[in-house]
Amino acid sequence: MCKLKLFIFSLIILSSTSLKAQEKKLTLGLGFENNLTYSNVNEYKISGGGAGIFVNSFYHINPKTAVGVEAYLNLNYIGTDGEESDFILSSEITSYSLRGKYYLGNRKLKPFLGLGAGYYRINAKAVSPLVLVPFFGLLSSDELVAEFPTVNAFGVSPELGLSIGIFQFSTVYHFIPNVKLAEEIAVMNYNQLVFKFCFNIGILKDKE
Repeated sequence: MCKLKLFIFSLIILSSTSLKAQEKKLTLGLGFENNLTYSNVNEYKISGGGAGIFVNSFYHINPKTAVGVEAYLNLNYIGTDGEESDFILSSEITSYSLRGKYYLGNRKLKPFLGLGAGYYRINAKAVSPLVLVPFFGLLSSDELVAEFPTVNAFGVSPELGLSIGIFQFSTVYHFIPNVKLAEEIAVMNYNQLVFKFCFNIGILKDKE
């Protein structure tokens, strides 16, 4: 019973904080994400998944429009579909992007549309698969097959999400075209479907 009362009290405090967060002109967001990643390596289709973290900051021009910057880091493991892979492509992707959001409505619970564009740095290596993990698919061992040079690329990322007070849930599609890992590998596109959870902190109050 005490735990239930504490939970209800926490919800009341959180709701109050959420309403105040909506009045903030500048916000700082911290969050984590899971991703589904797929691409082609020469004639092979490869897919898999991973996870990452991100930080962002947005300036709210008005109740419906916000612009900001975001940095994120994610790790993913992808292998060939439908058959045992000789290797897994392990990628560490770092991104710095400019982003905009448009909120549909002025309520506490608001859907939003977003769009980002920016720089992506990809560090990839081929490793031997030894372990099968149901959630991520094939997960690699530390046995290195090949390591590729760092690739710098440009990409875009449309977003669809829902803002609930100080929390945001969204789905982002990162499209990173024309990635060249090595001479023997054809130019490839990285495609990532990302599921994000974000906690926002107000750091500059809107003028009355």
